[in-house]
Amino acid sequence: GSVATQIGNPQNMLIGVTSGIPFTRFMVYLLPVSIISAAILFVCIFLFYRKEMDHDSRLEKVRPQILELYRELRIAYESKFPRNLAQVLSPSWQGPDGYTLTSLQDKVGKICKTYEDVRVMVSNMRIEKIGDDAFRTSYDFAITVKPPKSTAKQEEKYAVVDELKVERSGKPKIQKTLSGKIWYAKE
Repeated sequence: GSVATQIGNPQNMLIGVTSGIPFTRFMVYLLPVSIISAAILFVCIFLFYRKEMDHDSRLEKVRPQILELYRELRIAYESKFPRNLAQVLSPSWQGPDGYTLTSLQDKVGKICKTYEDVRVMVSNMRIEKIGDDAFRTSYDFAITVKPPKSTAKQEEKYAVVDELKVERSGKPKIQKTLSGKIWYAKE
């Protein structure tokens, strides 16, 4: 950019002043050099950083699906039908505290029977790409429950980190919960 005009950089000012070349003629001579340099720079950036650019575009394509996945997780809790967790968790899901999908469904089933109202909120979602179709999410998870015949509510909050994989169907599923005890409120 700065090479195209006499006022673009100090060297060009010096050349313009000492040579006496008019401003427009200077620009006409050096504009093609500037355009060619910019094109070469663009090609080099594309070649050297293509992987990073693809990485970001893949994340942006999958982001809405991942956000939908966590909406479905919230619904699975609030519907009080723990079998719906199978729609968002991989059959081989592992929790940080040794839970499997089946044991989690059993635990959530007990919570749903114990409490009259279950509300879940997922917030502060951060998503990063960690592999071709693998992602890591970190977020805040809050579960609020209300016992039957009571106005008191109990709320628990956790910071959670999950690993997800986009399956062949194109839908992401949670493969592993690395940290956070999001799966239960006190019984």
